[in-house]
Amino acid sequence: MSRVAAVRETKPFLAYSQWDWVPVVLGLLHFAGVIALVVGFGSLSWPARLGFAFAYSLSIAWSVNSISHNLIHNPYFSSDVLNHLFSLLLSLTLGFSQVMYHLVHNRHHSGNMDRPDADGNTIDFISIYKHGTGGAPENAFKYFLMSYFRDDPVAIYKAIKARQPVEAKWAVAEIVSVVALYGSLALYDWRAVLCLLPFYWLGHSLSAVNG
Repeated sequence: MSRVAAVRETKPFLAYSQWDWVPVVLGLLHFAGVIALVVGFGSLSWPARLGFAFAYSLSIAWSVNSISHNLIHNPYFSSDVLNHLFSLLLSLTLGFSQVMYHLVHNRHHSGNMDRPDADGNTIDFISIYKHGTGGAPENAFKYFLMSYFRDDPVAIYKAIKARQPVEAKWAVAEIVSVVALYGSLALYDWRAVLCLLPFYWLGHSLSAVNG
């Protein structure tokens, strides 16, 4: 019997520890908080809006590097379906596909901030050397400002599809769900979504710096 099968037989719901309820519940609360922020945005004062928006940025960086990161290395549930559903929930909360993040993060471990090859490519998609010059790392402030805009979803999708076609379909499902959710929220209150956009970028930029 494989290790995964043994875990599933002895722990039919959570795969490793009852402590995993903590990040799972926090993930659910994070999602609820994002929805509540948009729904209640119109009733807040501008100081409160800006305060909550900044907290929204910090929550993105925190969740990516804790809840999402742990889901990659130690999936919370023994069921693949539940892990994919929780991945979908995190995608909706954070505004990007967690299946794609899984690939990017694993490439980050494989390349470990490697330097560009002769063609300018790196194994690590987010290597701080990728856009540096003369073999030096890129300026940290520029890296912070630009990292979010350098993501290449098409290349990431192709890399997933080449090795895991089923996971590629999950990635597409997550992207479509994210677009549908935030499109719906924009219809509800476009001013709230527009106001949160720069804070959304800030959260992901803070996460990139952590990486």
